[in-house]
Amino acid sequence: MPPIAPANQPANAPADNIAQLLDDLRHNVRNDMAQILVDFRHDFRNDLKTRADARDFNAIARGWNSTVNRPEWDLHPLKDRNTNEDIEEFPRTVGDIDRMNARDIGRVLRALGQSCQGGMPEKRRRLKIAIGIVLQAA
Repeated sequence: MPPIAPANQPANAPADNIAQLLDDLRHNVRNDMAQILVDFRHDFRNDLKTRADARDFNAIARGWNSTVNRPEWDLHPLKDRNTNEDIEEFPRTVGDIDRMNARDIGRVLRALGQSCQGGMPEKRRRLKIAIGIVLQAA
């Protein structure tokens, strides 16, 4: 014989409680998903803005660097394309590029979204082109 529900509680109360719990859970999941979507859109917009700011800054810096034609002239530093922050170990002059080690050249190339493949002469050439030095890149 099934248990008898107390007088103040309907016989289908456990099923109603489960249904309410499921409705609450569904509501919470929907709210969480909506917040995740809002956060994702916000982060995506911020990421696009950061990349666009770095791209614009770097375009101007490359323009300035394209006028450099002597090894001792100062370069205009570029920004990391993903963070829009200054690139660590960015060369101060064209002459500094010729003295950079493979690790530092690789770090700058990666910050600019460039390949690190090839030997040192190819990496130096790629770095010069990536930062706008066209007169001495050959």
